[in-house]
Amino acid sequence: MAPNFTAKIAPHVEAELADARRACSANQATREFLHLERAHVPGQESSDLRINTYYGTPEYAVKVQIYIP
Repeated sequence: MAPNFTAKIAPHVEAELADARRACSANQATREFLHLERAHVPGQESSDLRINTYYGTPEYAVKVQIYIP
């Protein structure tokens, strides 16, 4: 994909991650997962965006007791 895509999608990915953090703080696991997923899919284009998304996943997994090897 073009570097333009990463620049254009970054604010949206960051907004989804912020929404996931707010949902986490509000103890809304389903909503948190939705936002993590919405950040993850377009964020796959960029290593930086993808890594930022993955940082939120273990916290979610622990909360809902999912095993991540």
